[in-house]
Amino acid sequence: MASTEYGKHMGELKRGELRWDVYLEGQPDTALGAVRGRIHFVSGQLHKVTGWIFLEWQEKDIQERFGEFFCGRTAALRGSVVEQELRIQAYSLHISTR
Repeated sequence: MASTEYGKHMGELKRGELRWDVYLEGQPDTALGAVRGRIHFVSGQLHKVTGWIFLEWQEKDIQERFGEFFCGRTAALRGSVVEQELRIQAYSLHISTR
């Protein structure tokens, strides 16, 4: 999955002038025979990362789960302030189809 040092580029978060590139990193968990996934948010020199929040059988399943997770919340993000452990506020989410 790793196409950069952070993982696969999945899109960007934007709010006003602030822009974060979003990356999905996958890592095999041989003990479970599964793949763990986490999300990186990068803006210039700033880098935020979640814990291992996805656990699926294959890397493609991690990418599908990511899409479900974020696409399902796009409407909720618009017009509301979202404060998570990453402290990133976003009004729109753009996910690439690459």
